[in-house]
Amino acid sequence: MSPLDHSPAHILQAVLIRLGGAGDPNASPLPDWPCYVDSEPSSPDDCLTVYNTQGRKGARLQPTGQSHVYPGIQLRVRSLMPKTAYDKINALAVALDELYDEAVTIDSTDYLLGSANRVGDPIRVGPTLPESKRVAYTLNALLVVTKRP
Repeated sequence: MSPLDHSPAHILQAVLIRLGGAGDPNASPLPDWPCYVDSEPSSPDDCLTVYNTQGRKGARLQPTGQSHVYPGIQLRVRSLMPKTAYDKINALAVALDELYDEAVTIDSTDYLLGSANRVGDPIRVGPTLPESKRVAYTLNALLVVTKRP
């Protein structure tokens, strides 16, 4: 299996934007639900951020001895309105459950996101800061992703 040229979070971001579940944070004007990677900006109130997290090593293949790794991601939804954040994270949970063989190209590198396997339900992480009225939810998943030749 070839190593990935881009992080799993960047690959999921590209897939979510292509499928319409997230907006491109580089677009002008800024679309609804812009999706960032690794760093959440102070604005807008409603946004998504994808982080790389601990993956899981799978079974070793015979006779090569090569192991497959399922990279981990965390998807974070932030909103000023608790119900809006709750609805968005649940819509994304359904979208992750339904992902199947989504092809995406980043900087001329082709990837196939085979599936995203949630490791649990969305978790409310409360106000983003003690003085903030924004709320956030997170969702963790393991990806099946390959770089295509």
